Amino acid sequence: MLAKRLVELARLLGVGYRVPRGPAPCSDGEIVVADHRSLESLGEGCGRVVILDEGEGPIAGLLDFVKAVQGRLYEAILGVDVGSSKLAYVLLSAGAVLYSGFEPPGSRRLLGWICSASRRHPELVVAVGSSPSMAGRALGLVEELRACGARVYLVDEHSSNRAPLLGVRGAEKLAADDLRAAAAIALRAFIEGYRL
Repeated sequence: MLAKRLVELARLLGVGYRVPRGPAPCSDGEIVVADHRSLESLGEGCGRVVILDEGEGPIAGLLDFVKAVQGRLYEAILGVDVGSSKLAYVLLSAGAVLYSGFEPPGSRRLLGWICSASRRHPELVVAVGSSPSMAGRALGLVEELRACGARVYLVDEHSSNRAPLLGVRGAEKLAADDLRAAAAIALRAFIEGYRL
């Protein structure tokens, strides 16, 4: 699943890529994405290697890829829309939607992904949307994220599912209102001064 998302991301960012069908030499300036199992098959001269660790979740790996492409991570914001039956989340960086999805409230998996990515990428900011009806759940999530060292902000999510997502590549693929709201929450945090 992560490999497929990396291919989509490479296309979105205009990065050339190839998927080798076996051991292959590296060319100058090429970014090689590998997991721990495929490291042995890499040829000599692979300068920029991004090692994916599926155990850490997709957020850290995708940010590793953006950092390899750009040379550094300029911004990375994860917007979270807290709902009564699910958490919707969208990761934005490099002017694009890197990843999105849904998790049940209280998801330890999403919390683990965010904590792991925050340790490896201190540039990551998490924006948690809050509304009067979901304030308790939103504050609870903020506290859990702060406990693991994440940079997290509580953001007013009023009208976030109707906010325009102009200029964000890949936003057109966010079909669900909750995902669009999560992206708008992330952008709102960025615009309102939680800039890196």
